[in-house]
Amino acid sequence: MNNIFPFEFAQGTVVGRDHRQAGRNNQDASHVICSPDRSVIVAVVADGCGSGTRSGFASQNEVGAQLGVRVFAQSVIRHLQGKTLEQAVLEDSAFWNPVRDDVSAFLRCLAHDLSDQISPLTNQYLLFTLVAAVLT
Repeated sequence: MNNIFPFEFAQGTVVGRDHRQAGRNNQDASHVICSPDRSVIVAVVADGCGSGTRSGFASQNEVGAQLGVRVFAQSVIRHLQGKTLEQAVLEDSAFWNPVRDDVSAFLRCLAHDLSDQISPLTNQYLLFTLVAAVLT
């Protein structure tokens, strides 16, 4: 297949000053994925949310950030497969709503599998915000 993206990319994160001083983990995550035909690239950056403590341990929201970037990127690729650009208008919520639902369903199932107390587990491990770019 012809690769329409003739460039390379690099990614990385560093622990911020406040996290380093507080002895907290880096809660950032990033992920870049190409579609199988290499016609689409999805790049996602996330920040784990929350700095609260539970049972004396700092929040571990890098878990949610790491999972979120991967599940989100894979969902975007899956929803774009077999569609022309006219069929998958990226500005339309009709495209993004199923992607959001995929990520939410994955995290909800994971939380249910790991704990009977969903809210504390979610707050401790699975909160994140993300920003993504989709190149077609």
